Amino acid sequence: GKTALVTGAAGGIGAAISRGLAYAGAEVALCGRTLSKCQALEAEITAAGGRASAHLLDVADLASIRRCVDEVMARYGKIDVLFNVAGVNKREGLLDVEEADYDRIMDTNLKGVYFMTQAVAREMYKRRSGSIVNIGSHNDEGMLGGCSVYGATKSGVVALTRAMAVEFAQYGIRANAISPGHIITELTQVS
Repeated sequence: GKTALVTGAAGGIGAAISRGLAYAGAEVALCGRTLSKCQALEAEITAAGGRASAHLLDVADLASIRRCVDEVMARYGKIDVLFNVAGVNKREGLLDVEEADYDRIMDTNLKGVYFMTQAVAREMYKRRSGSIVNIGSHNDEGMLGGCSVYGATKSGVVALTRAMAVEFAQYGIRANAISPGHIITELTQVS
């Protein structure tokens, strides 16, 4: 009976979380940059008897965040759970990272979590209830070579989650981070 918004919903981890939420009875707002992938997941979930809807979202774009949250609120009237799953990486040595790649990874993995949470938490605050789950990584503490920017963002996500937990507790909003180990997804494949 809960409504969950999942960013990066059509990616490997996001899709698994979205399916699990839908199969457990949640209405799932499938949000991501590739609307066609979110729509395909929506069709899969609804064909299996679940409830889901696809929404365009680029977490690196504040206007896109606002549009998406407004759209989900208009459809469901509430957001009980936010899963911040969207993430990108480019494996490069510390000395090889260009500013454009640095900005893209930071904007998606850290800034996106910050401002997506801000937009959704404002809605949760009105109901004095909610749960925020941020996806960290085993790279948030144990670093792999060639993942400096990604690791920095995921360490930031864990620190940001602690700040959310402390600040939002008084409003009935929980915040937790999950830091999975290595999972074979499109993001983790090395060409």
